[in-house]
Amino acid sequence: MLGVRKLRHRLKLDHWNYLFMNAPDNWTTESGFEGFSWYPKMPHVEEGIERSLKMLRLLLMELEVQGFPRENILLYGFSQGCVMSLELALRSPRPFFGVIGSSGTIFRAQDLIDQLKEQAMRTPILMIHGSSDEMLEIARVRSKAQQIQEFLPNFEFLEVDKKHNMAEFEYPIIREKVLQWEEEHELVAS
Repeated sequence: MLGVRKLRHRLKLDHWNYLFMNAPDNWTTESGFEGFSWYPKMPHVEEGIERSLKMLRLLLMELEVQGFPRENILLYGFSQGCVMSLELALRSPRPFFGVIGSSGTIFRAQDLIDQLKEQAMRTPILMIHGSSDEMLEIARVRSKAQQIQEFLPNFEFLEVDKKHNMAEFEYPIIREKVLQWEEEHELVAS
């Protein structure tokens, strides 16, 4: 949560509500950085993703009860948060406003394609990944993104010069994409 909360101020989209949350598990990297994780390392990734998806679906139901339908929800995720955002949106029976993922990957592209819901195909997605990402090799991420792009016309993969981080130049890219999606939503609604 602390790593992405600056989005609110950098994007300057004050007409949006923001909900930042930590993943459920404590995580310490090899370099000693302490944070949170949505799922553990191999071989327990899949069961961790499924457990976290259940928690996120419950949160979505609560948000909808409070008047925030998923059609008005933009998911943003960094690293594992990107994985979870894609999993949640592409398995959803209804579209989201959009998904933006940074420095993440697609866990099992073919499984997502096989489980893809027709309504989820309407969710626009922007995935940003660094050509110098030291944690997630660009060639593997690019290959998975291209596999998904074959089935999703609204899936955009943007390869940029950055490492496994949230680069300052990403904020204007994200802002412009959100504003573009807002315009497209208004056209569809009218």
